[in-house]
Formats: sequence, structure tokens, C-alpha cells
Amino acid sequence: MKAINFLLLSLIISIAFSCVTPQPKSRANLVAKGRNSNLNGFGEITGRVIDSESKYLLPGANVILLDTKLGAATDRTGTYKISNVPPDTYTMKASFIGFISIKHQVQVEENRTIALDFNLAVDPNIDIIIDTII
Repeated sequence: MKAINFLLLSLIISIAFSCVTPQPKSRANLVAKGRNSNLNGFGEITGRVIDSESKYLLPGANVILLDTKLGAATDRTGTYKISNVPPDTYTMKASFIGFISIKHQVQVEENRTIALDFNLAVDPNIDIIIDTII
């Protein structure tokens, strides 16, 4: 029975991390700013959400601009893109189930793309329970 539980846990972990890539350590890291005249007066925010311990990118993480209706989920490579952001100062929040959320303030400028990476830590208060189906 223990061997089946161990194999099931190994299978779940390998499936969960089969499409993620190791990345460098950071918390909320402003990577770059670039000018883009194709944004028609709006700004754009792109970046990655990373597991701070394993350095893997997290697919399906949520990144939102608080107090707005703007946000995105990371794709299967752990990257996100929020387009058509009006120029202003925003508080962004990155979250993923089982991880501690991070907030970071960002200044969005007209016709500029900002790259902002989030590094999330595993929430120590979350217990993982795996039930065996027989």
C-alpha cells in the first residue's frame, strides 16, 4: 500500500512539473522597460511567475492589477502578458494555489512594456493530502 502511495505521489509530481523550466531566483523583480509605439497610448506588463524554492516556472498562476478588471493567468511556460493598461501606478498581485501571494507596485507608462517577474514561496500552512483510489 505504501509503495502504491509513493508511486502515485511520484506520478503526480512528475506530471505537475513536466512542462516547467528552472529559472533564476528573485522575489518581485523589475526586469526591463522598453518603448513600443504600437501600444497606442497604453502600457503593457509581461513577466514570469517562479517557484522560489525549485526555480520552476508556474503555469496557471494569476497576476492581477488590484482595483481594476485587468489581469492574466500564466501560460504553460509560466509567462503572462497584460495589454492595454492605462498609464498609472498600480499594485500587482501574483498568486498560485499552495503558494504565498506577492504584491508589487508598478508604474505603467504610455507606449512602454514593463517586464516584471514574481517569485512565490510555498505556503508552509498548506498540507498536501493524497487519497488513494482503489
